[in-house]
Amino acid sequence: MKKIFSVFLILTSLVFISFAENEISLSNKKIKGNIPFKVVKKENVKVPIVVVDATVVNKKGDIVTGLKKGNFKLLEDGKLQKLNSVLLDRSPLNVILMCEATPIFYFIKDDLFEAGERLIEQLEDKDYCAIVSYSNKVRLDQDFTRNKKKLKTALRGIYFNQSYTCSISKALKWVIDRAKGLKGRTVIIIIGTGWNSLNNPPFSKVLNEIKGINIPIFTISIGREWRRNVEYFWGLNTYIKFKSSDFRMLRIAKFSGGMNFYPEYESEFMDIMYNVLNYARYRYVLTYYPKNRNFHGEFRKLKIEAFYVDKKGKKIDLKVYHRDGYVAYKY
Repeated sequence: MKKIFSVFLILTSLVFISFAENEISLSNKKIKGNIPFKVVKKENVKVPIVVVDATVVNKKGDIVTGLKKGNFKLLEDGKLQKLNSVLLDRSPLNVILMCEATPIFYFIKDDLFEAGERLIEQLEDKDYCAIVSYSNKVRLDQDFTRNKKKLKTALRGIYFNQSYTCSISKALKWVIDRAKGLKGRTVIIIIGTGWNSLNNPPFSKVLNEIKGINIPIFTISIGREWRRNVEYFWGLNTYIKFKSSDFRMLRIAKFSGGMNFYPEYESEFMDIMYNVLNYARYRYVLTYYPKNRNFHGEFRKLKIEAFYVDKKGKKIDLKVYHRDGYVAYKY
């Protein structure tokens, strides 16, 4: 009887571990509506409360903590809003690592593997991570896990697609559709060149969707040394295409409230990934009831300013990274 009971306990533990490991997943499309804000009751009337994440840094790029509500100013479509609350959130992260896997991958794979492994090594114990590779198709190489060995194996197992066409817009759409329904705080990190030869769906359409979600996207443009050689031999047209790719990565980061990095050497990846995870981890959560209560599906521009007063009474302005705005869906 004791043996049977012991076996039962072991099986139960294994099942529990299995469910705990896969409690979040990218394998299925999980969209829970399009409303990027919460609808709450206030004075017996249903009103929307907008939630915006923001990272605050000083002139040196160091993260600033300890700020209160009075240190922030938030404008919606140029009009000052009254903040309801400001909290510094340091919850565990759901990290989605997107890796470019076009034939260019053969030349940039050393940078990609180095950057990816430096990221995986700096994940905290409670963080989840998933790996997605893309070209003209999107592959889920590793679903969410906390197992760093599995993540490194999946990263090293990425292979390039024979097709020279690449659609970063398609990959982003695929990831965003699934990330919207995830529980917890999600961050997307893209490692690649930003190549988008197959513009389907249109990049501008995906960019508009990025503006309205509360998920920061960090982009790391790699292969700089290889690109310099290629641009020299292939001429001006190739140079322009890669510059357009750089600008594409910059726009993705800017409109989502993330950051863009252009590492020149592999030795930079350790510091970059350390900064990316810290910028994503130390996020202020600002909430407010918008003064404009007429919601008709329009896009509303957001601007957040932050400052503090030093010991001498001087006002010091800070840099704030946040999403570009939100879509005022009907509620």
